Amino acid sequence: MKAVWKPAFLFVFLLIITLLINMPVQHLLARINMPAAVKVFQLQGNLLGGQVGTLMINQFIIRDLEYQLDGSCLLSASLCYQVDFSGGSVSIRYLPVTGSTEVSRLDAKLSLSNLGGLVDQWLFKPSGNLYLSSPRLLFTQGRLADIDAVVVWKEAGIAGEDINLGDYQLNIKKGVDQYQVELADKEAVLDVKGEGTLKSGGNYSLTINIKSSSGLDARVKSALEFITSHKRLNQYQIRLSGISDKNLLSFISFETP
Repeated sequence: MKAVWKPAFLFVFLLIITLLINMPVQHLLARINMPAAVKVFQLQGNLLGGQVGTLMINQFIIRDLEYQLDGSCLLSASLCYQVDFSGGSVSIRYLPVTGSTEVSRLDAKLSLSNLGGLVDQWLFKPSGNLYLSSPRLLFTQGRLADIDAVVVWKEAGIAGEDINLGDYQLNIKKGVDQYQVELADKEAVLDVKGEGTLKSGGNYSLTINIKSSSGLDARVKSALEFITSHKRLNQYQIRLSGISDKNLLSFISFETP
């Protein structure tokens, strides 16, 4: 009897593993608690690998993704994938036990046209490219729980105008009960220094100080005077504060991961 039971058990076990591996990835994705802001379209493949036609994060659009299983994580009861897409790559680790998703080694280039509706309502539409990098992003139960990221706006300008204002960098980190941002130029046309916080109660504040040379392009000067407070000669300031949008707050967590 034992001689029959052992191979039968092995057969059933291997059958289950085979079915899981070959199960369409759409069924597996339905069991993952993804953030509401993340939308996946034209998904094809299985547990081992596949393709995504379009990934939308809020109104960021990323196209033509390919994912491949990294088997080195299986012994730690997690699923790891290497994801390559048009303009970059990222490593993703999913922990089924906790429902957490860790994102690491993010390196991406996005045209500002990928921002879609985020900039459609702006009076002055920006031009240039965004370069995103991050050693760590952590999502728990569908909410952002930790972040350490850098966004560089290269060849900043105004859409439709032959203007290059140089490069500017935004650092984003999570502190104690708050998220923090720091903005600075990278030896660009405008001398920019800024900082802001988003606190657990939803209160946010942002201050950006801008200095320019006396020979600044008149089109840029006009845009600055429209969107900032003109402090004194060739100096401008943006000050914002208030209560953040509830949709944004539902996407992030202020708890210590």
